[in-house]
Amino acid sequence: RVGFNEWRRLSQSGRSPWLGAALAVACTMVPVFMYLSSVAVGAWTVAAEQEAATGESGGGLFSGREAEIYIACGLAFAGCCGLRVSLAALYFVRISRHLHQRMLASVLRQPLLWYDTTPLGRVLNRFSQDVTLMDLQLPRLFEFSLQHGTQAVVGVLGAGILAWPALIVIAIMAPIVKRIQGRYASVSLDLQRLMLMATSPVMSQTSGFLNALDTIRAFGREKLFASRFRQVMADYLRSYYWIHATDRLAMSLYTLLCIPVLILLLGLAVIPLTRAGVLSPGLGGLALSLSSGLAQRIPLAMWCFSTTEKFFGGAQRIAEYAALEWEGGPADREAWSAGHGGPDAGRPADADPEVGSSEPILELQDVHLRYQP
Repeated sequence: RVGFNEWRRLSQSGRSPWLGAALAVACTMVPVFMYLSSVAVGAWTVAAEQEAATGESGGGLFSGREAEIYIACGLAFAGCCGLRVSLAALYFVRISRHLHQRMLASVLRQPLLWYDTTPLGRVLNRFSQDVTLMDLQLPRLFEFSLQHGTQAVVGVLGAGILAWPALIVIAIMAPIVKRIQGRYASVSLDLQRLMLMATSPVMSQTSGFLNALDTIRAFGREKLFASRFRQVMADYLRSYYWIHATDRLAMSLYTLLCIPVLILLLGLAVIPLTRAGVLSPGLGGLALSLSSGLAQRIPLAMWCFSTTEKFFGGAQRIAEYAALEWEGGPADREAWSAGHGGPDAGRPADADPEVGSSEPILELQDVHLRYQP
């Protein structure tokens, strides 16, 4: 499972620990100001109703301490949301750039023994699918997870704080939801690993078949390679199918069983308190409105969290290749780090750009190659 330590190690591998810490603080402040904004608008509504009932005029709808508190909380909430989105964009761009540079440098400087024991499809999978997951899917799912997760947490805890009997309902339903999510996330992660393991043979078979097509046809082995390709494709499609089947099953359990029961019990806890006068109608309506969207928010949040964990594995595999030991010494590593990304990357420091490298060059002259079966 993916937790705080895994994100911390990824931030360190991508050389962005402080940016990750700032992002964590912004993500924590968003639900706080979101809940305070909801409470403030409820208090503002109650104050306006009291003024209308007593006939007192406070100087307009937007006057009074309650209105000022609501506007301040709303502005703080909007500022934190903007800060969270901006920091998340900078964070993922930075770690993606650094991890890709380090992985490319590590792979290009591995000994020949590593290439003899590492399948080509696995290397291609790192630079294609895993990079795509880290560049595109992981940032998007991270933002979706925070958005839906924040609204689900504020809805559940907000209803529980405003109507204290709802805390009993939450305490009963939370272990059930947690158990379903734990089983679903574990199975989903295992299926994602199987699918990624099945992707490497597909890419290896495709590249190897195209590169050696003339030799395969020369020896009449097309059927053998075609049957192998169909087998690896069947393994990939099987894992892909069960990933989505598991997602549908978990979302069905959330949508049809757990969440309707939770909303019904929360409503039964709020309505008696409102009728008894313990809870004001404004705050009671606020508690019901916070819990009414849980039927959609909680399943989406659970799916986003589990999918983010699955896509996080791509970043972890890139970090694994980025941490490989180089064949060269410290001087080679310093030369790559200093010259990477420039027009003279990889050129010795004492080389003249107009003349070329000062090292000996192997040149082949009058060499002709042709294929003969």
